[in-house]
Amino acid sequence: MVITNKDKYNKKYKFPKNKSHSLNDISKTTGIKKNILQSVYNRGTGAWKNNKASVRNIKGVKGGAGKKMSKEAWSYGRVFSFVMKQPGTWGKADKDLADKVRASKKNNYFPIRSAWALLADIPRLILLITAILCDFISD
Repeated sequence: MVITNKDKYNKKYKFPKNKSHSLNDISKTTGIKKNILQSVYNRGTGAWKNNKASVRNIKGVKGGAGKKMSKEAWSYGRVFSFVMKQPGTWGKADKDLADKVRASKKNNYFPIRSAWALLADIPRLILLITAILCDFISD
């Protein structure tokens, strides 16, 4: 069985194996701006329309006989490849968009999941504040 970039994405971000995601969901999870993901998606649609020979059939065979992948599936495949930083999209076909992501992260931009990770410290902060208040009240 082939492990797809969608499978890798779902595993990395702890989603159920076959969970579907919108571009908005992917943007919130990865911290990559939605307009950049939309550009990757649009390029996927363009590639599907202009290079039919490279479109795989639903069994994953490139140029094989049978029903081809839909343009939506092909485009989302490209998005998942991009967010998983695969060399074909991140380093080649969509390198200009990857450079925009890198530049935005250098400007103190960080993924939402990092912010959510900070919430894990809330119980310790509550204990610390409680201890400080108890000490302040007892004085």
